[in-house]
Amino acid sequence: LDLAKEKGPAPILLQEFEVTGEMLRLRPEMASDGYKVGDKVPGRVLHARYSRYMQRIALREPKLVEDLAEIGARFTHHTSIAPTGTIALSLGNNASNGVEPSFAHLYSRNVIREGRKTKEKVDVCSFELLAYRSLVNPNASPDATGDDRLPDYFVSADSVKPKEHVDVQAAVQFWIDSAISKTVN
Repeated sequence: LDLAKEKGPAPILLQEFEVTGEMLRLRPEMASDGYKVGDKVPGRVLHARYSRYMQRIALREPKLVEDLAEIGARFTHHTSIAPTGTIALSLGNNASNGVEPSFAHLYSRNVIREGRKTKEKVDVCSFELLAYRSLVNPNASPDATGDDRLPDYFVSADSVKPKEHVDVQAAVQFWIDSAISKTVN
């Protein structure tokens, strides 16, 4: 909101849109608010009041959504989650896999180092394993036995059932306004 006040809202939110029968069919609350086919409605109002995602936000932050309808937002889409297995390796030491479980907590990967022409085998640790080693047990490993074995609550892609993948996505996508996808291994 502050950025929209400073720099203006996203240009599309400054446009006016003609209300169509399809819009009223998809968003009957527009008719309840008095809109009719042929009326004009500002993009900022469509975004703030009639986006299903923003309606969810309004349940928790009604003043924010009211202000966004008045001023507009600097953004038109807020959240997308895509599978991020490989890209997660390059940022934050494998810190975020989106809604994916870690591929594995310890595995080998062939990488090409800068200035070299051949691949080098390197061990890759999940962020969870690195944190567990740092905070709990420096010798922990998924392949270990006894006290050094990872606890059962450490899940990886191969231990999650397809239905569990769907359940996680269903829970998360309620708060996603753009796109979400998931890999089921």
